[in-house]
Amino acid sequence: MANYRDIKGFTVQSTSSDPVLNAGSWSSGGALNTAKRQGTSFGTQTAGVYANGNNPPPTTTNVEEYNGTAWSEVNDSPTGSFALASASNAPQTSGIIFGGTNTDNTGVTAESDSYDGTNWTETAELTTARKQLGGSGSSSTAALAFGGNPGPGAITELWNGSSWTEVNDMNTAKSNMGRFGTSTAAIAAAGTDSPGVTTAVEKWNGTSWTEVAELNTNRTRTGGAGTTTDGIIAGGATEPYTASALTEAWNGSVWTEVADLGTAIDIEGGGAGTGTAAFIAGGYTTTEVANTEEWSFPPSTSSFLIEGDMWYNSSAKVLKVYGAASGIPAGSWASATALNTARGLNGGVGTTTAALVYGGFSHPPSTGYDETEEYNGTTWTEKADMNAAGWQMATFGTSTAAVAAGREPGTSTATETWNGSAWSEVNELNEASAKRRGFGTSTSGIAIGGNPGPGAGKDTESWNGTAWTTTTSSNTAHSDAGAGGTSNTSGLVAGGEPGATANTETWDGSSWTETGNLNTARYALAGSGGVTSALMAGGATPSKANTEYFNGSTWTELADLSTAGEFGGGTWASAASTLMAGGYNRPPNAIVEEWTSSATVTTVTTS
Repeated sequence: MANYRDIKGFTVQSTSSDPVLNAGSWSSGGALNTAKRQGTSFGTQTAGVYANGNNPPPTTTNVEEYNGTAWSEVNDSPTGSFALASASNAPQTSGIIFGGTNTDNTGVTAESDSYDGTNWTETAELTTARKQLGGSGSSSTAALAFGGNPGPGAITELWNGSSWTEVNDMNTAKSNMGRFGTSTAAIAAAGTDSPGVTTAVEKWNGTSWTEVAELNTNRTRTGGAGTTTDGIIAGGATEPYTASALTEAWNGSVWTEVADLGTAIDIEGGGAGTGTAAFIAGGYTTTEVANTEEWSFPPSTSSFLIEGDMWYNSSAKVLKVYGAASGIPAGSWASATALNTARGLNGGVGTTTAALVYGGFSHPPSTGYDETEEYNGTTWTEKADMNAAGWQMATFGTSTAAVAAGREPGTSTATETWNGSAWSEVNELNEASAKRRGFGTSTSGIAIGGNPGPGAGKDTESWNGTAWTTTTSSNTAHSDAGAGGTSNTSGLVAGGEPGATANTETWDGSSWTETGNLNTARYALAGSGGVTSALMAGGATPSKANTEYFNGSTWTELADLSTAGEFGGGTWASAASTLMAGGYNRPPNAIVEEWTSSATVTTVTTS
């Protein structure tokens, strides 16, 4: 006999604390006393060292120690250098630094200096002078130096406490790598090779290098910490050398993107600790920085969240759930496949894996469109044209059952429905209009607002799948607004003209009720979702990138669109996962962006 777990996949458990996200987190630590970049670090999160660096030229011999709270200046190193390396996993009391660019920035150095927690001692030099190299090691007597410039090179050298010896080269010559590990087990991740920035990763086993799983995102000049079975790579610069906040965790076989740094930063050297407790210090944004961020990753004994989990928190005496858009969602926009026909003021309905875009206008040239395109989550395919070109329509429904009502040029009562393969002209609106917005399904929808219209932008008509019925007008004009909703008895409208308004109203099937305003007044928005979970993106004037989330009463600003724009899309099904398709001021007006909402923990309520 099947049990609940077999049927549903999880059980509702009682716990005294919430499970944790298997993603780790960064928090601010104490700032370096001297802002700098291209130094090097070793030690742990509570007993670390940051040595040398550049702020800006001249090069510094400055060394600082970290106690987990604050940095203190200690004895300088013997010779100033930057773009150097260190035995990354060495303790604070037994480290070694090597290589780099020399003091006057005229060339590279082979300098090697050891540290006993108080004093520095010059040691035997590297066999090959170089900068921007990688380094690993467990003490001042056991270290590994690899890659670097001039080149980039592939040379690997092993330190035994008295001399450096060349050993087997890396498979690919690289510089500016993320690094961690010991002299017998190390990781060299990403960096710059001869073609450019790379995702390639190599693993050292004490004798030779082996290519292993690549990072998810290419970058160079990163920070790193950990071991060959448990490590992280954070920050750096992606091509074309833009500072990054990305963090990826290594479990010995694959890389997983986890929580971003608080500040996108070109690390250039500073990072040490373990895969679960590390620090990143110094680096470069638009200038040298003194930032320190501390990494914390939950231990393997933790109870990790899986989307769909539900549990009873016995301490708080509440039932909780973890899922996308279960609360105010964090999320982000990402580029998706462009439309085949560039356009704005177009209609759009559906989801991120089953969408329909139709109609629209291009200026210049001043051309109206009747083209229809269908999206499967990967590609747009041209489908049967509408019966007439039009734009600024009320649109709602799905990719296989859609409605387009009212349109420009001029004003119109025309209504067309889509059955998945063709458009049909059906019963018209009661009042001619354009600039209306819509929400609902192909058998239960609303068209709201419009211009000019006898209702001066407040007209509301209800669709039952066959005919339109005039119903209660909105309180405020909402031409070219954003809208969302599930039927002709549940929806909302936000923003719009004349001017640019922040007004929001919800619809219950018989009347409109004013609720919390948008944070940014605008019109020409793309909308999605419904009365308790809605998303509005873009808008005018001028072009907006703003994204706002509605929880049933208030709006919260979330991550912006990558490219500001207005008159894109239509009315989409979900606030957790939606599109911004086409639009103006988004050259070449065929741009498509996809919103993905992150999962959140929310208290379950009943009413």
